[in-house]
Amino acid sequence: MPLQQALRFEPQAVQRVWGGDRLQHRLRGELTWPSQSGEAWLLCDRPEQASAVAEGSLSGRTLDGLMLSEEAALLGESALSVGGGFPLIVKWLDTAELLSLQVHPCESLAKRLGSEPKDECWYISDAEPESVLYLGLRDGVDAAAFADASANGAVLELLQSFTPRPGDFFHVPAGTLHSIGAGLTLVEIQQNSDTTYRAHDWDRVGLNGQPR
Repeated sequence: MPLQQALRFEPQAVQRVWGGDRLQHRLRGELTWPSQSGEAWLLCDRPEQASAVAEGSLSGRTLDGLMLSEEAALLGESALSVGGGFPLIVKWLDTAELLSLQVHPCESLAKRLGSEPKDECWYISDAEPESVLYLGLRDGVDAAAFADASANGAVLELLQSFTPRPGDFFHVPAGTLHSIGAGLTLVEIQQNSDTTYRAHDWDRVGLNGQPR
């Protein structure tokens, strides 16, 4: 039987070393919140984390399971992800600290590396006055200059910076160095991929106390 209802999925809280505490107020009553819950995954079809329908006749069914029986209804004319699942991940982010400086591979590079490509975009919901986004290198910055800056921790000076405001939208093409500053709440929509290469993480340790 084809799908006859809109689907709402249960959000899933995810701890991040840079995470804040604002999402628990935005999604109050829907989650059990650990400390530093920097992300709430709203839609995901990954082997390690699959969204479950929250209500209705399909309550409890996971997105990966639905893809087995309802692929045409869920995808329309969209293509599957590289891994064969639903093509998008949607999540809320709340940043209490600057994220790592990172980059995701494009399709051709992902194939060579045996990884997954990742384009993403951000919709800004809330932003503190001094919040900053870093997106792409400044004009004229080459690989040698970036390598030198990486050695002494001055990489942010080589990046284009933006002051985001609620309602702003940013596209982050694969292959673009980027970082999200502190004090932001945003929705991230991305290709279904878990491939991230960190270029710099400010000598930070993870939630397990080990270097990231």
